[in-house]
Amino acid sequence: MVPQVLAGAFGRPLDLLNAREPGLGYGVLFLLGGICFLLGAFLVAGIRRAR
Repeated sequence: MVPQVLAGAFGRPLDLLNAREPGLGYGVLFLLGGICFLLGAFLVAGIRRAR
């Protein structure tokens, strides 16, 4: 449910960026995905093992 809500929130800014320059919105979205990946990897790195 949460991904559908977030997708709706990102849709309009994505359209506005693509209107400004073709492909710009998707580049920003890809960069944001990479940042989220790195943040997640950093946060998981501290976990040693399961109990």
